[in-house]
Amino acid sequence: MKRVVLALGLMSTALPALALGPDVSLAGTFGLSLSWYENHTDANDVTDLDLENNGSNFRISAAAQEVGIRAFAVYERGASNDKTHAEDALNEDVREFFGGVSGQYGTLVYGRKATDYRLAGQRVDPFYNTSAASSNGRFASEGASFGLSGMTNGFTSNTVAYTTPVLYGFSGNVAGYINNNPNNVGVGDEADFGAGVSYANSDWLGLDAGVQLLDINGNVVTGSGSGESTAYRAHASLGKELWTFGFSYEVWDIAFLDDPREYAFLSGSYQLFEALRLAATAGSVNAGDTDAASPDGVGGSVGMFWDVTKNLNAYWALRYVALDTADDETNATLATGVKFVFDVDL
Repeated sequence: MKRVVLALGLMSTALPALALGPDVSLAGTFGLSLSWYENHTDANDVTDLDLENNGSNFRISAAAQEVGIRAFAVYERGASNDKTHAEDALNEDVREFFGGVSGQYGTLVYGRKATDYRLAGQRVDPFYNTSAASSNGRFASEGASFGLSGMTNGFTSNTVAYTTPVLYGFSGNVAGYINNNPNNVGVGDEADFGAGVSYANSDWLGLDAGVQLLDINGNVVTGSGSGESTAYRAHASLGKELWTFGFSYEVWDIAFLDDPREYAFLSGSYQLFEALRLAATAGSVNAGDTDAASPDGVGGSVGMFWDVTKNLNAYWALRYVALDTADDETNATLATGVKFVFDVDL
């Protein structure tokens, strides 16, 4: 509660006192799933039944505008009700807290937020933040699906980011992720950098495509591991009223590994009835012979999403991943879950 009060106080000082006052809104998500999970190897079988929190959170945003300049601040906090697993305890941390200004020359932001690289992958994943997703192929209660790298999860502190205005459907973004290591005495003390360009055209089957780059020098970006590396993502999505299609391809070149990691991901959905949508994903990871910690594999998910009411959604899904390990590891998850979302003006 003290952090919430502090966040509101900081937002009030960050926004100028404008004639009409700021617009303030409160949004949130409550996600819950019941999952049966099996990990199978040549030597052992492990099964488990879990009741999991799926990325529940609340988000406070405030914005005010005058003479063509909009100032804004956003505070989002994870909300965990399950402390059984270590990752669930982390859900209560501040996920995003950033502020910025926008106008005819673009948008400038500083704070803790999701990278544009991450968001490009999240947008094409229909099972994101469900128990039918896991970027490493094992069980997870939230995050990205198999075929998307670990940099498609998490939020990154010390972000300074600029996004250009949209011109003929094109927009660009650049960002620096500042390393606050006080020692500043060697490798790992440098900043990380990101850049990208995207194109959107609703008249071309809802096309949204682009490329994103991360240059990792100090491992500030969440999920970037250790050591210097460079990651590239090409992404695209198409969609009409009844169907959607998504694609992501990543090459992550890590300096201390001989071979780069390659991640490929496809997704699709179809609106079978007004309130019922079918979805499927397929993903593969080619990690190279030198990276035993992140083995090769193929897998995917199938499921259905039912809009029970305007704000309440339920899903049923099956996930299966086969990893190229010495003991032929396979992982399967059968999950059902609900998600309640809200967004109100204060």
